[in-house]
Amino acid sequence: MSRLLKNCLRLHLGSLIFLLVCGAAFLMGSVYEIGLSAVADENTGAPFDNTPYLLAMYLLAASAAFGIGTEFAEGTVRSKLVMGFTKRQIFLAELISTIIEAVIVFGFVTAGVFIMGYKNYLELFSGGILLRSFGLMLGAFIVTAAVYTTVCCLIHNRAAAMLLCALICFGMFMLSDETRQSLTQPEYRIVAYGESSDEGDRIADERKEENVHYASGAARRLLTAGYYLAPPSSLYISEKLLDRFEGKFTVDDLEQYREDFKDSKETWDYDFMCGSRIDLWKYPLWGLGEFAFLTVLGMLIIKKRNIQ
Repeated sequence: MSRLLKNCLRLHLGSLIFLLVCGAAFLMGSVYEIGLSAVADENTGAPFDNTPYLLAMYLLAASAAFGIGTEFAEGTVRSKLVMGFTKRQIFLAELISTIIEAVIVFGFVTAGVFIMGYKNYLELFSGGILLRSFGLMLGAFIVTAAVYTTVCCLIHNRAAAMLLCALICFGMFMLSDETRQSLTQPEYRIVAYGESSDEGDRIADERKEENVHYASGAARRLLTAGYYLAPPSSLYISEKLLDRFEGKFTVDDLEQYREDFKDSKETWDYDFMCGSRIDLWKYPLWGLGEFAFLTVLGMLIIKKRNIQ
């Protein structure tokens, strides 16, 4: 297995596409951070932007599809089967290699971000907040790598696999965005209205009304699952954790979100807004389940494939 993994890593990490992706990832991280620093406030620093990480996910699709697709296109996988390796071992080697690709690409983006803006991060956030934020984003990259590996083992054409992976990445982003917007809807809204008195004066008043856009029951559970299963959700919440604060933001300050949203229950769903930012363990837990499912699915797919 170690010899098989070394061979996969050599093909994945030695390709020109992967090297270009790493260079682009570093450039995006540094350029975005330079641009954000230009609009930084002297008291709270610059806002964090997860855009370079999302773009790096798209680039990872090209690297993964090229690495895995080349093995199928050149008959390398068939040769490995002849040497006695099983399809399950081949899939696991490809999965591990793609995960290592994802970790390296993530490292290059983060290196670009930190080199240009490390003072802001170290001065404004505790180590616990930084570990949680960047750890969530790294987890999102690992789950995305599992998605790409499964797709590339299903579709052996490099161009088609690359396009489908990019479309899936876009779909995951839309899933995260749409489910988040639905889940933040409050159950009730305060509606202002005016009435005329007997003297002809307008009297301002307000009443509580049910929000027709609020999802409840099974629909809400389904939306919640979709939100936590979409890797870009981890990117989004990391961006919110790294909003610049006055003073140093620590793990203990996470509970402050409960106070922040207490007075806006008619604007946001209180439980989701607090839970999604305080109960950060939900993201890796859902991600771990998704990763396990994709691993099993990928092994079943490659087992059924007729490899030429």
